[in-house]
Amino acid sequence: NDKVVVDGLVRRDGSSLFGPDARFATYYRASGALRIPQILGWKSGPEEFRIRASYGTAGLRPTFSAQYEVLTPQGGTFVKTQLGNRNLKPARSKELEVGTNIELLSGRLTFEYNYSNKETRDQIILAPLPGTAGFQSQWQNVGALRAKSHEIAIGAQVFNARNFAFQLNITGDRVRETITDWPLPNAGYGPDGSFSPFQFSAGVRLGTMKGQKWVRSFAELQRDPSKANADPALYSVNADGYLVLTANRGTNKERPIKLVECVDAACTSTTNIFTIGVAAPDFRIGMNPTIAIKRFAVTGLLDWSQGGQIYNGTAHWGTQDCASIKCDQFNKAPADRIAEGFYSTGLYNGASANEAFVESATYLKLRELSVNYTFNKGELGKVGLGRLFSEIRVGVIGRNLLTVSKYTGLDPDVAPISELNGQASAFRTRMDWFQYPQFRTFTASVEIAF
Repeated sequence: NDKVVVDGLVRRDGSSLFGPDARFATYYRASGALRIPQILGWKSGPEEFRIRASYGTAGLRPTFSAQYEVLTPQGGTFVKTQLGNRNLKPARSKELEVGTNIELLSGRLTFEYNYSNKETRDQIILAPLPGTAGFQSQWQNVGALRAKSHEIAIGAQVFNARNFAFQLNITGDRVRETITDWPLPNAGYGPDGSFSPFQFSAGVRLGTMKGQKWVRSFAELQRDPSKANADPALYSVNADGYLVLTANRGTNKERPIKLVECVDAACTSTTNIFTIGVAAPDFRIGMNPTIAIKRFAVTGLLDWSQGGQIYNGTAHWGTQDCASIKCDQFNKAPADRIAEGFYSTGLYNGASANEAFVESATYLKLRELSVNYTFNKGELGKVGLGRLFSEIRVGVIGRNLLTVSKYTGLDPDVAPISELNGQASAFRTRMDWFQYPQFRTFTASVEIAF
């Protein structure tokens, strides 16, 4: 009676991408919804107030060669690169989703909320195999990832009249992904094997960056037990905010000092590796306003990403030859200028990840703006086209028109990059690694109705 909705599905999947002993898997889904106004017989109030829940499973597939033994030709012989895996199976995701839909004022105001709790186990990971029959690695089902997300969508017809209308749609999401199980040794990943600041280890958020930090005050210098009794008169903070030896300031010997601190209260050991950022944003919001005045319409799409960090790898590599903007001393007073060695030998840090190149990834982007006008049959008739066409709509669309951000690179909305192990995700790496920025495009359109 339009009061309760129930849905279910069971399916059996098979794929030759998996090992011959693990090619089939069974998945299922169960969903239900209660329509509160219909159940309670409301005569007024929300036209729709639906409470719903779903639980389901799904699988993830590996790359083509993951199940096979791989030999790489080298110097007239073959190197055992990858051990095959006959038991390689799908990564298995289980997800619980609950939410609600509300419609008010005859559909002029809508609201949707979703909460999702998703766990993916048996991740398909290229695991190292030191000393295993000479093979270097093997694709295995290891590790688990949990993702919790909140999503909202609001739609409002703010004004709706014959000659004027204003509609606004707002979407938002907040996602937290945490590695809950990682049986392999802690590992890094990134754009290639030589630069891997992002961490695979149990208990960390996906997208966590590890690297070195630089001392910015004398108190930070004293965290290093070997410098606990250093003379403060020998140090000062340079124009870029780093603590350096005063005797070296302004010379090519000036260098930043790496932060070192005790691992525990007893200082049984020290470390110079720290968390330097998290790629995932705090939240994202999209706004889609539409204004229509008679037959003239303007539609926009604003994209706001708040929080998180981006690793500016392009600037990092450029610092090696002082081709980075960090080396620019033009606007500094002569007494504050810093020699190239501070950057090319110091902050460059032998291409090891460090906090100097971690930047805020917050941005507001005008993702799209379209303007169009519709000529109706009456207007077309005035120029002799009324008998041929019933309507002609002309417009122009601009994409990636404006970005507001403190990021010093070309675009904080970096495109996905090819990562170690053949994976790609701008969300979890958020790394500027010589990619082309998002293109700004303009498109003209003509729609003809007969």
